[in-house]
Amino acid sequence: MRTIKTEYQGPTDTKGSYIYAVADSGARFAWPYDYAESQPHAAAALELAKVMGYKQPRLSPKYYIENGTVFNVEEA
Repeated sequence: MRTIKTEYQGPTDTKGSYIYAVADSGARFAWPYDYAESQPHAAAALELAKVMGYKQPRLSPKYYIENGTVFNVEEA
């Protein structure tokens, strides 16, 4: 089981909002914040899990932090 931490980064003068996902293995992923998405942190963590090689990742929130969420990830 791996851990993925997501964190919201607000917009700047030149870039829009992003969610950054970082795995405990060091893998990183930047996901443009989608205001239409009902759970954007879970979507970003899911994409990172797919990049890491999980075919059918299952996410479970471990705990919430100020600007994000920490997820446990395992193969379904």
